[in-house]
Amino acid sequence: MELLCRALSLLEVNYTRSYLKEVYDSCPDRTNLKGYSSILSFYGINTQVYQIESSEYLFPDDIPCIIFYKSDFALLEAIDSEKAIICTGGKKLTVDRETFNNSWDGLLMTLKKQRNSEEPFYDEHLKNKKIRVLCSIALIISLLFIIITSSFNNPLVSFLDYALSFSGLFISRKILIKHYGDEVKEDSICSRYKFFDCNIRYKIFKHIDVSALNFSFFLSAIVVMMLKGPSPVFTLFVCATIPFVIWSIIYQTAIKKKYCPYCLLTSVILVAMIFFNCYIQVADHVFNIEIKDILLIIGAFLLSFSLTELVILPGIKKKGLEGDRVHNLSKMKRNYLNEVRDAVWDVETSDFPRYCINVGSSSLKNSLLVVLNPFCRPCASSFIKAYNMICNNSELRISFCFNCWDDSRFATAAKLIAALDQSKSPLEVIYDWYTKGKIEDLTESGQEETSKDKLTSNMEWLNSHDVHAAPALFLNGRRLAGGISIVDVLNNI
Repeated sequence: MELLCRALSLLEVNYTRSYLKEVYDSCPDRTNLKGYSSILSFYGINTQVYQIESSEYLFPDDIPCIIFYKSDFALLEAIDSEKAIICTGGKKLTVDRETFNNSWDGLLMTLKKQRNSEEPFYDEHLKNKKIRVLCSIALIISLLFIIITSSFNNPLVSFLDYALSFSGLFISRKILIKHYGDEVKEDSICSRYKFFDCNIRYKIFKHIDVSALNFSFFLSAIVVMMLKGPSPVFTLFVCATIPFVIWSIIYQTAIKKKYCPYCLLTSVILVAMIFFNCYIQVADHVFNIEIKDILLIIGAFLLSFSLTELVILPGIKKKGLEGDRVHNLSKMKRNYLNEVRDAVWDVETSDFPRYCINVGSSSLKNSLLVVLNPFCRPCASSFIKAYNMICNNSELRISFCFNCWDDSRFATAAKLIAALDQSKSPLEVIYDWYTKGKIEDLTESGQEETSKDKLTSNMEWLNSHDVHAAPALFLNGRRLAGGISIVDVLNNI
């Protein structure tokens, strides 16, 4: 996905990373050129694949382009007589021209930005992203305020305890993501040294994951610090981890005979916190702790552990499986669409509604009929998401049929059809209608009445074929099941 992010950035196409990941996960061909072409088409990028004999035949207009470099796809960003700049594996590389020529097989896919190139609903996605950023900033400010107010008595000690606790929390979270999330990239430190293994998992009583315990401890340590500050009760809480640290080191050394660098780092942090709080801070007052303080640290840890097991860990697992789930669903949709495409037609093209907006050559083998309602939010969403792909489509003849079951809006729908009749770019009229909610007054005398007749004819056809909701799709004359969108069809045909 990093290659696509870089390509969109170079082409100066507006996009959000979170939505691009959704599009990427839902594409069944996301690891080959066909998939890259579909995803970029979703953003309004026109692509063409060529095979050339040598990089000498590359033109400035061909760059940036996607190429197959060595054993993986890469983005060629720039090239001159001496060197080539490519992006591969999430890294930007500069290689000499001879090395580039020897490692490239001449296959390339050009990327051309169009006038309408942009992520569908980009403004809305950007707004949501800004809200998330503002919420994160507000959370950080709130935490800083609480930390500062709880550190007045001993600021240096508090700062060190907070720094170590937050560092341990961050590292523990990374371990959880590596074990249960979607991070599959191996760390260089683990691949470089044979005695390191970043995927070591070990559990207490065969059920309690140690990485979850680590996360829970550091989270509860922060809570206790906020409530009590540097105190004997915090020292006792930290010292309670001594058996765990010893057991963790023995387990990795004697049983696994390999070390998890992140687990070792959390152990070092725990040892530092133990040493710091026992020998520099308030060790001489540890025995003056009240029962309520002990109950406080026990309650804080149990609450943090419950939160980790019931909310955080399932959330990480769900996020890790989401990409595979969406990808598997897209494969199921592909199999279904292939069966429908090759089946006998239920409705011949000649029997389509009398009035349709047709896009694509009539000689194309496959045909898609899309039933839309001008006042339907799902119809608007489906069309806007597919708009860029429809404009770049050359594999499918698409027909758009409008309906209106609301008598009070029938005249407005007829006016839209009149505007489509008179426009040289009907797709743009539909797009403007769904995005702006209005159309220019393009109707002439008598045109609106004719449009009402066309709309009535469409409604009769829909009723005769038992179509009473929109959007509805017919691929090669056969009605598609719910849950299949225009984008799904364009991705798989």
